[in-house]
Amino acid sequence: MVRFIGAGIGLLILCFSAGAYEIPTDYAEYEISATRLEGYKLPLSRTGAAVTVISREDIDKSGVTTIQELLERHAGFNIFDENGNELEHKVSMRGFKDGNDIVVVLDGMRINDPNGNFVAWNLIPLESIDRIEVVRGGATSLYGPYALSGVIKIWTRRGKETNGRITTGISSHAGRDMTVSWGSSTERIDGSINSTVRHGKGYRNNSDFHYEDLGGEFGIRLGDGRYAIQLQRHEDKVGRAGELTEGAMLSSRQQTVKPLDYGEFDQTRIGLSAQHPLFEGELNLRFNYRARDRLTHSTSIIFGNRTLTSDDLFSRAGVVEWSRKFGNHGISLLYDEKYDNTLAIQKNAATNAMMTNRTITERTKSGAARIDLALGSDWTLTGTAHYDNFRISNRDKLGDTRADGIRKFDEFSPGGALIWHPEPLGRDGKFFVSASRGYKPPNIFELYAFPLWGSNKNLSPAKSKTMEAGIFIDRDKFDLGTTLFEIDMKDEIYYDPATNMNLNIAKTERKGIETYLGIELGKNLSLSSELTWIAAKTKLNPTALQTEGKHIPQVPGFQSSTTLSWEPGRYSLAVTHRHVGKQWVDFDDDNNMLQLPSYDLFDLTASYRPRETVKLELAVKNIGGKKYVSRGIDSFDGSFNPTVYYNPSPETEYYGSLTWEF
Repeated sequence: MVRFIGAGIGLLILCFSAGAYEIPTDYAEYEISATRLEGYKLPLSRTGAAVTVISREDIDKSGVTTIQELLERHAGFNIFDENGNELEHKVSMRGFKDGNDIVVVLDGMRINDPNGNFVAWNLIPLESIDRIEVVRGGATSLYGPYALSGVIKIWTRRGKETNGRITTGISSHAGRDMTVSWGSSTERIDGSINSTVRHGKGYRNNSDFHYEDLGGEFGIRLGDGRYAIQLQRHEDKVGRAGELTEGAMLSSRQQTVKPLDYGEFDQTRIGLSAQHPLFEGELNLRFNYRARDRLTHSTSIIFGNRTLTSDDLFSRAGVVEWSRKFGNHGISLLYDEKYDNTLAIQKNAATNAMMTNRTITERTKSGAARIDLALGSDWTLTGTAHYDNFRISNRDKLGDTRADGIRKFDEFSPGGALIWHPEPLGRDGKFFVSASRGYKPPNIFELYAFPLWGSNKNLSPAKSKTMEAGIFIDRDKFDLGTTLFEIDMKDEIYYDPATNMNLNIAKTERKGIETYLGIELGKNLSLSSELTWIAAKTKLNPTALQTEGKHIPQVPGFQSSTTLSWEPGRYSLAVTHRHVGKQWVDFDDDNNMLQLPSYDLFDLTASYRPRETVKLELAVKNIGGKKYVSRGIDSFDGSFNPTVYYNPSPETEYYGSLTWEF
């Protein structure tokens, strides 16, 4: 880590030698939320982390239709297709591979699913989003378990001035969509509503989808406070085309060997919030209730058996946060409580015989604190701390008491950062160093669900230690940012065939560099580029010595996204090049199989406004029709022969839309 900091100081000296100018940038106007809720904000220059802010304007210009597509254009993200459709791609960051290393909060409320921390991204429509704040680095010291690589904070639209818009679009594979949004605000009342309907056949057989979402917020100001209610109703059903062998993929990339598989979501979400001054600071309260039903039909690629799983989640959560600023100093205190109850039933789809019937309960009570101390005009010292009381239980209703149990964990996670933000670095410029600790608790499958195959009731959480240093410069004609990070994990859970149990036994490490560069090339012409280099390896695994020193699978060593934009008035044109480097297929921990080849993709987005209130847009993804694969799996076929399966990605796709604003 010392050499990382030394490299950062070298970059700092280089940038000072070029002169210094304070200029506005696309994100200079933002003060980001420094904690869970919006009551405590800080300028980007005083945050001890690499932060990306994606505004509503950025979303409208992107030409994408899902959050995953939006994120894959930014440093550190790895997006991959696990189910064979366009709605359920998973998102990982900074060398993690399973999509459960990130905490996602929607208007301050955590929306990761319990029992594994995975995110159902399809439940968040793009049309409802006002902005996204990506805070990279270990964030457990503020956001609790699983925040190993960062946190994604999504803020939905709130009624401001009266306006609305309707967008209708068509896309490849018989895709159709329509979104409607409207918002308004008076001195005392504000409100917003948005609706999205999407459907299409998908690139592959059995990857069709139907998607409906309706949501909104109504707020009222009473005295110095604001009180609001937020509602969402969501339904979708999507086919899951699944994996193909190499031979099948070469025969036809669009075929499926799982014609009956699908996933179906049904969600109702209600949120209540209040903001009010208290003790010369601000008190924020938020309560969230969520009822989510998920039905999945799955076919085993090894055995060929079909299962039907019903997974019904009832969740309630509350957050209380008080914050206050003292000049350039600040403090924030938070209490968070969350209760999740999941009813999981699994049946044999052919015979309807009951295979699993269990109740899974997770309860978390947390307290967190953040303090920011201004050390003169150019330095800020930040300290964070988070305490969790985490409880997980499993009750088997079929009478298998070996699968019953309750575990409790008490974890303390500290963090800190030192930020130098002198005027010559520009308005959003800074140099920072930070360190934090985090943890990932064992899930229900590792603890209880499979008593005859690996489950171990005595598992402990895996622990992380993160260190990073970064420099961000804000200049007259360019912006530059570089972050160097190192994440060490210990007590990671691996299966030990000698004991037939999961054990806290492995150590892994992830080192990387993330770089951002933005340049104004001329009037109306700009270039932006984000690059990521990552080395993710297993340091210690006594249960499988052959994996030690080997690369963690499903982690590209290098990724980049570069966009050239031209915006002369009513027209705009953007060309994006994305490169994803080689990676080992999933589960190939000893790196014995062939690597997935690297690939380069070119996307184009063009728009035209014939009137101020009308916009026409065309997006072309993968212009050259590149045949590529974002994920491979090291597994077995029906005869238990080692086999690699692939999830083929679409070739050239089109999306066109017409937007009317009123």
